[in-house]
Amino acid sequence: MNYVRRINIVFLCTVATIFVSSFISFGNITSNGAILLLLSQAIIAGPSIVFLIIESRRLRSLSDGISSDYQRSSSMNYSMGYDSHKGKNSIREQLCFHKVSLPNVLWLILFTICITPAINFVNAISRMFSVAAINDTMLNITQNNSYLFALFCVAFVPCVMEEIVYRGLFYQGYRRVHPLGAAFLSAFLFGILHGNLNQFCYAFVMGIIFAFVIEATDSLLSTMIIHFIMNGWSITLLYAIPRLFEYLKNMANDAIARGDQELANSITRLLGTDNFDFNQIFQESANTVLTDMNLFDIIRTYGLTALLGGALAFLIYRKIAKNTGRYEYIKSLFSKNKDDIIERNHEISGYGYKGEGKVKASALFTLPLWIAIAICVFNLVMGELILQGII
Repeated sequence: MNYVRRINIVFLCTVATIFVSSFISFGNITSNGAILLLLSQAIIAGPSIVFLIIESRRLRSLSDGISSDYQRSSSMNYSMGYDSHKGKNSIREQLCFHKVSLPNVLWLILFTICITPAINFVNAISRMFSVAAINDTMLNITQNNSYLFALFCVAFVPCVMEEIVYRGLFYQGYRRVHPLGAAFLSAFLFGILHGNLNQFCYAFVMGIIFAFVIEATDSLLSTMIIHFIMNGWSITLLYAIPRLFEYLKNMANDAIARGDQELANSITRLLGTDNFDFNQIFQESANTVLTDMNLFDIIRTYGLTALLGGALAFLIYRKIAKNTGRYEYIKSLFSKNKDDIIERNHEISGYGYKGEGKVKASALFTLPLWIAIAICVFNLVMGELILQGII
């Protein structure tokens, strides 16, 4: 059984674990959305963590065996190309857990800011035909937990767990076979396991971006940084906006008490009403498809910032890749030159995994993966129909 088949079985086990856990009424244990989110993260990451532990022991045994052979033969020339001193097959290497330079950390922060409008653009389009199922959970978290605990649950835990699973285990495994196919497939799995159409759309786009960021930085830490900033910014806004509007409402009331009706009217016009409730509006918008939106309005509202942000993000991305000396390698991913493909596959292949170095993306799709995808698609469609009240 080759490595790709093994990680596809891990994905199938992940889907099965989620399916079984859906019959457990965690809501009877706690109604706190933050705790439920932590439980869901543990359920999703569980099979991958178990696999990584087993793989770590297997590689350690393999390393010990090769080291013994090395001592006996005093030879560094192994047909499999393994270097026990460098430990290329350690879990750290397997997950691409490398350092990121400080300049690139700063560039990654700017990159995140620039790609956010494009993500918002995709999210807005998806809201034309899907329900923002995550909004209720986010409101539950912000209303029942402190900001720091919410930040830990929504930003830190997912940025570690989800990146280890999707960009660490799945993407790093698939890219040995076909880097471009790996980027799209790992992004697809990242999106579809969210279980609803709205999150699938923007998570899929994020997954593709994250895969190419890893190619530019050669580090899983880079996508952890971006993931944390994105989720952290979202939860920060959910805490800040209601408090800002509450402050403005109090300011308007104070202005009325002082007889400053002009200031009070100005604040009311800014809020749009004198009885503005951000949480209520946010929750109500989550439970409906925004059918009053049209593509032209979305392009007019988000298009320009998305386009400019995307252009700047590309320039920053190129800068990051050049800083790490990987820009030429990334260009080779899109090359049709046979020599480039052979060299690329040699660079990303490792030891002991049958099927590595293949160029056909179809090699990524084995029966366990097809079964898992079929289950996920069925679950997503049924869940969306239920969310929209169709069934």
